This record gives sequence, structure tokens and C-alpha cells, in this order.
Amino acid sequence: WVACGSNHRDYWLGREWYGSGAANPISEKMIESCRNNVELPIIIGGGIDSAEKVISNCKAGADIIVVGNAIEKNDDLIKEIAQAVKQF
Repeated sequence: WVACGSNHRDYWLGREWYGSGAANPISEKMIESCRNNVELPIIIGGGIDSAEKVISNCKAGADIIVVGNAIEKNDDLIKEIAQAVKQF
């Protein structure tokens, strides 16, 4: 069961909340499951704090990656993500 919160930042997946500031990021397994069951674009956010996580989410089937708080903490992260995505 998947639902999007009213602020479009939080996602209810099973019994856990995921999104900005969530304790756990959405797993690649969940992204793959969504990709296999919907034809809509999949937007993933929350807990994305490295280029490696961006690439693993893209490989799992994410169409759009949203990065927020992590960029505020690491000025170089956006460059690292951009370089990784170019090579993907």
C-alpha cells in the first residue's frame, strides 16, 4: 500500500513513514517493487546523502531523485551526484 502525504514529502509504505528527515530511506527493493507495478514516474526522496545512494536508487527504477537536507550539510554533494549521474 502506497500513499503520498499532503505535503508531497512524506510517503506511507507499509507501516513506516519515509521522506524528509525519515529514520530510514526507501529501500531499493521497494523501489523495484513500485517500478514493476506502476507505469508512472517514481520520485524518491528522504535519506539520500551520497552519490552512491542516488545511483542505487536509479538502478532500482527511480525516475527522479530529490535531495534536500544532505546538500545543506555537504556543499560538494550536488557536484558528486551530478558526476555520478553523468556516468550512469
